[in-house]
Amino acid sequence: MFDSGNVISYKMKFITITKYNIPLKFLKLLLLLACFWFFYFLDCTENPFGNDIKIAHNSISGKVELSDKLTPNDVYVWFKELNISTRTDKNGYFNLALPSPHRQPGGGVDGIFYLYFYVANYNLDSVRITITNGNLNISSDYMNDDGKLKGVITLTKLLDITTLVKPRAISKRIYNDTIFTEVTLRAFKTDVQVFGSVSKSDPPYLDGILLDSNKNFVKILRGDYAGFETSVYHVGNDSETIQPIMFKYEPGLLTIGNYEIIPYLVIQQKLPSGLIKSLGEGVMSLSEEYLKMPIKVKNNQFQVYDEIIY
Repeated sequence: MFDSGNVISYKMKFITITKYNIPLKFLKLLLLLACFWFFYFLDCTENPFGNDIKIAHNSISGKVELSDKLTPNDVYVWFKELNISTRTDKNGYFNLALPSPHRQPGGGVDGIFYLYFYVANYNLDSVRITITNGNLNISSDYMNDDGKLKGVITLTKLLDITTLVKPRAISKRIYNDTIFTEVTLRAFKTDVQVFGSVSKSDPPYLDGILLDSNKNFVKILRGDYAGFETSVYHVGNDSETIQPIMFKYEPGLLTIGNYEIIPYLVIQQKLPSGLIKSLGEGVMSLSEEYLKMPIKVKNNQFQVYDEIIY
């Protein structure tokens, strides 16, 4: 049976529920708040309250290019405030998703922050990003309504690094000698400081890393020298050839294919605190971890081929 005390009756100004009178305006406010939170969790693109603030899907996208037109892959894109990052693809495009507000410090960060773009031998660049209650605020001059940055980010060259491998091709089974890699540096501004690990031998040799054609780690190139020391290079606009990298090859050491040798160098420039650490533990050391360092080297590969012995 129906209890007449619980019947909901509609009136012009109020809704009566049991003995309580709820103003219609208050009910509308409740419905508006419910709609706001519903669209908030769906990452709505328009603020329900109708002001000028727009909330985007919580991801930032864009494109990066390099001033010298090298392939813009592997540019490190880092949002310091949340310590999240991504890398660009071979065409320079990136997409960085922000975590849900409840996964952020304080239930959602607020403020104007910076998104950084980093390659070790290019000048650091950044854009301002506004976050409101943990969500991307796209009401800015830097971003489209879909969270895409307006314009292309162009990183300018800080230091040119070029290598020359000699010889360019060796026999897998027969060659039994040293492979030398000449390293040349040229700065695009006065006095760029570069640190390298160099042997105390005579002549001295620079440390390096051997990669395969897919840029996978193969081997640390550090010979049996009588100790090592840090060498500091003050590189200017004139090209400077520093110590070569030495690699003693023995027959059968490598499989058939193409290889490249990169120098182990640390390039000085002013960076925001936490950036290098965010790349990973040991990224500054002579190890496989160094490959996490975004750096552009103009390499010429060398080839290991199979010479048939009759």
